[in-house]
Order: sequence, then structure tokens, then C-alpha cells
Amino acid sequence: MRAFHGGGFPDIQATSAAPSGNGGERHCANPAPTPSKHQPSIVETTMTHTTRGRFLSLPAGLCALILLAGGCGGGSDPAAEETQQGGTLQGSTAQTSFGSVVESAPTTATVETTTPVGTGECNPQQATCPRNTEFTGQVGGSEPGQGGIPTFENYDFDAGISAVLAAMPANHDEVADGLSIRVEGAIVTAVVTFRDDTQFYVQDQNAAVMFFLDTAPIGEVVPVTVGAKISFTVNAVKNFFDTPEITQASDWQLLSTNNPVYIAEKTGEDFSIGELGQLVRITGGIAADNGGCGGSSRCYTFRHEGGKTITLRSASDFIEVGDCYTYVGPVSQFSGTPQLDSVDFDWIHEDDCPFDPNAEETGGETTAQTAESVSTGMETTGGECTPQAECPENLEFAGQIGGSEPGQGGTPTSENYDFDAGISTVLAAMPANHDEVADGLSIRVEGAIVTAVVTFRDDTQFYVQDQNAAVMFFLDAPPAEAILPVTVGEKISFTVNAVKNFFGTAEITQASEWELVSTNNPVYLQDKTGEDVTIDMLGQIVRITGGIAADNGGCGGSSTCYTMVHRGKTITLRSASDFIEVGDCYTYVGPVSQFGGTPQLDSVDFDWIHEEDCGFDPNAEGTGGETAV
Repeated sequence: MRAFHGGGFPDIQATSAAPSGNGGERHCANPAPTPSKHQPSIVETTMTHTTRGRFLSLPAGLCALILLAGGCGGGSDPAAEETQQGGTLQGSTAQTSFGSVVESAPTTATVETTTPVGTGECNPQQATCPRNTEFTGQVGGSEPGQGGIPTFENYDFDAGISAVLAAMPANHDEVADGLSIRVEGAIVTAVVTFRDDTQFYVQDQNAAVMFFLDTAPIGEVVPVTVGAKISFTVNAVKNFFDTPEITQASDWQLLSTNNPVYIAEKTGEDFSIGELGQLVRITGGIAADNGGCGGSSRCYTFRHEGGKTITLRSASDFIEVGDCYTYVGPVSQFSGTPQLDSVDFDWIHEDDCPFDPNAEETGGETTAQTAESVSTGMETTGGECTPQAECPENLEFAGQIGGSEPGQGGTPTSENYDFDAGISTVLAAMPANHDEVADGLSIRVEGAIVTAVVTFRDDTQFYVQDQNAAVMFFLDAPPAEAILPVTVGEKISFTVNAVKNFFGTAEITQASEWELVSTNNPVYLQDKTGEDVTIDMLGQIVRITGGIAADNGGCGGSSTCYTMVHRGKTITLRSASDFIEVGDCYTYVGPVSQFGGTPQLDSVDFDWIHEEDCGFDPNAEGTGGETAV
């Protein structure tokens, strides 16, 4: 089973929910890396996740989550510097083996799936994944941060990047500042889109380097876009575990846009540390899951042609042994060994046809074990999976409740709270009209339970609940230090000073007098599979397992709305990522949102949604537990 982590997930630009299915976007003050979903819901931030196909977001989440830190193998782990993730991408700063990233959310996110080019019929018993010669990552795309023209010929100019690399200090975390190294006409090759123009890569014919800026560039170079040719003066370079990071630069100049971007085809070839930061393309399969390797990340053995292997690192659970992927992104490293790190999910693509990690290459032919050795992702404990009319209920997935990742905690319970913290009074204070704010308030809430956290929002967006009601915080600034980091299962008290009406949903925008009462408390989780969800449950935590019966198209910003069927009932599921597909089963554990007074589900943080192994048939009819197709 695949769990989507918000936190996000990478390539995340935060906008906010739009006022209607075809309405415009409302831009958030603090862009973030996880998705908010469809029309104005109880959450107003959305994650524009331009990853394509399936499995890779979010995060949310991603948030997701989003994303990657440290490296793989022994030695000191850069992930030791990781702080709370944002929501794969999630709000705070973590560092990857090739620089600092915000873990998101999530986020996710999604990976585009297409049939490998020129391979013909899929053979899941193959020992090598067929090359994908069409996927070019962010190069040639039209989404924010994407651009340029893919080329497989190296540049014919030296912009001066080698001089920047030579200026890197000898020791980890050391910074060489007061520099004045001019770089003339480097090509932007990759952008970590959720980092608001502060994290990106440039390259010339000899070398590449990553920016991890204290502040965004100024002038015409913003928004930073792949394919732009830029000049700048480097003022500070940091050594981050032997990877150079430009942390300060000035004298920015945009020379031209939509230039050719060199992609080195590396499938079946060895990697060298001299390629650090350079853009590569490689198609391979996941031969082994090597476990956690810093923060929330896992390292995988990525096998490509000729029996070559390289480490692929990811903070999300979408990657599975036996699946084929194509990576187009910069080379990273850990302890001097090159690896791949899908910090932005635009850099990775899941190919349709799997491979057999146990098969052996024989001159282009493939010898395999048996068909049973191939994992299709459709096995169940009851034998072979058969798509059915109803998705089997998942009573184990609890979202962020009971987890150990940042923002997660508490213990799941099916019994409602036995106390009134005063949240109903907060809801009653909401103004009558959209976008109106009631300020100057002093409403005391005593001992509310934190039930859900949008991790990439840096402790400014979360939900609290008591026995009668729930409400969402969308704060102008984080709470007091006493309750940080905001974590599911905490019991907190606070005074509400301002409440906003966001399309009929109450948001606490200002609060004070914060107090942490206790941690790791029971968190009430309502199982609503096969039951109606009502508007009075707005913001409350529910669990629903259902199948996607229809894709209803765009519904505000970059989001899509889907019809989710659960035991004869339907509800709208809204998502800004493309991983959700008709015929798949999902379990949602998160707050109820609404649009136009109608309850819906909105997987703003990818920790709230989980894809089940077995799909269902939207055209089948349920017949009392049996399935008629």
C-alpha cells in the first residue's frame, strides 16, 4: 500500500483555494509546498504540484512532501540538521545531499506515467527497464519554473562556475563570504519550485552549482526559469557536506530565455563526482529498498542498463521495488558518492511497465523466475486482487494520528471527547460575509485537541476540536514558542483575537495567550465510510475509504474534483495533484471541508490520504457484498 506524504511533496508553489470551480486563485502570503484542493474549502492554501501521473505530491505532502535530506550510507548524515518538515514539503528547512530543501508535504505529489517509448508490449518479467527517451523533467515544460529546449549536446562556453566551486571552504558548514566572483551567462537547468526562487541550479560546459539563497534574486531573473541564461556576482559560498551552495549573490542580469538545456543521457553509464549538480537522464528500476537514510527519506538501489546501480533517495513512499522510473534532474552526492535525489517531483517519472528485480540480463533477452515473482501492486492478503464494486474499508490507516513524523502524534480513538473547550463560541463569532474579519476579540478556548496539521505551513495552519465542533487556524504568524512545533494530539489553550469568513468557513487568523496543557492525547476519528457527511462536521476528523468513480475536471486553481464512492454514498474529493485516478481506491483521514455549504474532502496535506493496493470497477454494481459486473 502506498501512503502519500504531504509534507509533500516538492515542485510546490502555494496558491490558495479559488472561490468557485472556475474562479481565480487567491494567492497566499506564504507559499508552501503541499496541496490545498478545490473550491474554497476549510483550507485556503493550495499546492501547485506540477508533477504528472501517479504516486510521486505531494505531499503534501507536499507538501509533502516533499522533501529530501542528507544522503545514504555511512558517515555523518546531513539529515542530522533537519528540522521539522513542512508538509514531502512542508514548511521548515531541511538539507539534502545537494543542498538545503524545504521538506514538504508531500508532498507530494505525483509522477507522470506513460508507456515507455518504443518498447511495444509490456513484459513485466524483464530484467531492465526500457529507456524513456521522451521525458525531460522541467526542460521544455510550460509550468512555473519550467522552460528551455532539451538538447543532448554540451554547452560550448565557460561561464566561470568552476571558479565558484574552487572558492568553497574546506569544512562542512563553513561559509566563504565577501566574495566577488562574476559568472557570465550560465544556464538555469533545474528549479526547486516550492522554494520561491531561492533554490535552483546553473551550469556551463565545465561544471554546475546550486543556489540556496538567503533571499530571492531581484530584477528580471525572477521568476527563475529553466532555460534562462543569467549573469551574477557570487558573494558567498557554503560547504554543505562537501557540496557547494551559493548563499549570496548580486548584480543579477537576465541575458535571454528559452535557451537549449543540456541533458546528459546516463542510462547504462557510470557516474562520477565531477558531474555533481549537472543535469542527467537515467531510466532504471527499483531493485531494493535500503531503508531510512536521514530524516523521513529512504534510499533505494536504482538499477539501469548493464547492471549499473546508483542510489535514488526520496522522502515519499510512492517508490516501490519492481517499478521503473526515469529521472531527469541534477546529480547529488553523499560522502563523495554520486546519487540521485528527487527533491522536486518534476524530476522523476514513473513508467508504466514494471520489471523483475530477480531477473537476469542475457544479451537483451530476459530470463526470469516465474510470473509470481513480479509484484504488480495488486496483491491482497486474500489472494489475487479482483477490481470490485466497492473498495474494502481500511480501518488501520489513521493519517497523522499516531505517527512519528513531524506534526504527527496522539493516539486514535473512536470515542468523542467529553469536554467543551469553547470552539462553538469561536464559530459563532465568524462574520456573515466572505473575506470579512471580526477582530478585537477575546474568546478563550481551554484545552482543545490539535487534530490535523498542514505541515508545510510552518505552524500557522492546523485544526483543533472539542466534543461539539472544530475550527481551523490560518494564522498571520506562528503561535508562541510554548506549543511549537504544533503537533497532532496536543491539548492547547489560547485566546482568539480575530476570526475570518473564508467562503463560509471560519478561520482563526490571530490568537494569543497560548498554553500547552498536555501532549499525545487521544484524537477522535469518526469512521464515515458508507455514511453521510454533514456540514456541522466541518473541520472534524473523519475516515472514509472509497473509490474514484469520476474525474470532474478542474475546480479552482490547479485542483481537480473527483467523485468518491463509498458503499453507495458519494462525496467530492478535491486534489491539486495528478496522482488520483479513476478506478483506484483511497482512504482519507483528515478534516471535513466544504464548498457552497456542501461537505467535501480536501487532501491539503498528503499525510491525510492513502492509496489502497486493489482498485475497483466504477461500472460494477454492489450486490450485498457480492460484486456483479
